[in-house]
Amino acid sequence: MAATETGLSASIQMASVAAGFGIVDSGCSKTMIGEVEATAWRKLLWKQFHIGVQRRDRQSAFRGVGGKTTSQYQLMIPIGLGGLKQGVIVVSVVPGSLPLLISKK
Repeated sequence: MAATETGLSASIQMASVAAGFGIVDSGCSKTMIGEVEATAWRKLLWKQFHIGVQRRDRQSAFRGVGGKTTSQYQLMIPIGLGGLKQGVIVVSVVPGSLPLLISKK
């Protein structure tokens, strides 16, 4: 916990988000995920649905609260909503561990 100027304390904790789920982040300019979680997504989709994930080389730069990072590639992850709609979400993959952050675009 960190003390603030007002004397109040605050605690920031990272949420654990399982493969197959993501966080809608209105502050995120592009949908992104960490390499660790991207690997878990690929394994989950293959194990449960025998669906592969396509990859394309495309560099993107990110800047935010956590600093700066760059992705070297994107994944096209198949998605479904309640079994009714199907599509693909394009996700930039960044180094390290980061849950799927879904941008408003």
